[in-house]
Amino acid sequence: MQLLHSESSNTAQSSLFGPGLGTIHSWFSHFSQTLKQWLVVNAEIQVNSIVDYRGHIWWEVHNPKTQQYKVFISEADAIVWLDTARH
Repeated sequence: MQLLHSESSNTAQSSLFGPGLGTIHSWFSHFSQTLKQWLVVNAEIQVNSIVDYRGHIWWEVHNPKTQQYKVFISEADAIVWLDTARH
């Protein structure tokens, strides 16, 4: 009975650390892909609309690359700034 339990444990370990670096390579590949996605998302310009207590809409724009933060009264002004900030 003990021998069967030991063999099944060895089988589980060999599939986990297995015949090579497939599992480790897969893990590092997944990790690097996740890191790249996180960096890209955190580098994108962020736009939020805020409604104040009077019901007016304000536009907050943040560029993480340049650390610029702007607030605009109109959507058109925010769009103009976005067009100039991207180029």
